Amino acid sequence: MIRLVDRSLTALAGLATAGLAVAIAMVAADILVRKLLGRSLVGAVDVTELAVVIVAFLSIPLTFLRRGHVAVEIVTNALPQRGRTVLEAIGALVGGLLFLTIGIASLRPAQLSVAAGDVSQDLAIPLLWYWIPTIGGCFLATLAAMLAAWRLFAGREADR
Repeated sequence: MIRLVDRSLTALAGLATAGLAVAIAMVAADILVRKLLGRSLVGAVDVTELAVVIVAFLSIPLTFLRRGHVAVEIVTNALPQRGRTVLEAIGALVGGLLFLTIGIASLRPAQLSVAAGDVSQDLAIPLLWYWIPTIGGCFLATLAAMLAAWRLFAGREADR
């Protein structure tokens, strides 16, 4: 099961990477159009914002699952291995709960936005497409964090 989750989250992280390429390309194209034509590229902000949402929220779950977050180990290195593992598992649980809270808190605003027919400024992209990776990424990050914590508590992953 962990392998299936890992593969699925790896695919989503690949989509996030593609989103980063799109965001960079849009910003570069917008700068080029401004320099050459003296105006902004229509839709550049809409596409860049959507790409950044995809990058941010679809890359976090894999980071949780693989325990890839930045950690300051100055204090924790003084602890025995089991103490570090328990502390890391608690951190994963807290992070998972944070993303669960964000995901739940995002449901109502997303529903209101969709019901109102909200769209992006220039290209009229339905804001639903911004909410899907946001909320989906939050819930997937929760799942990944809980799996990481379970693996740590179960002693299946003592080292990075």
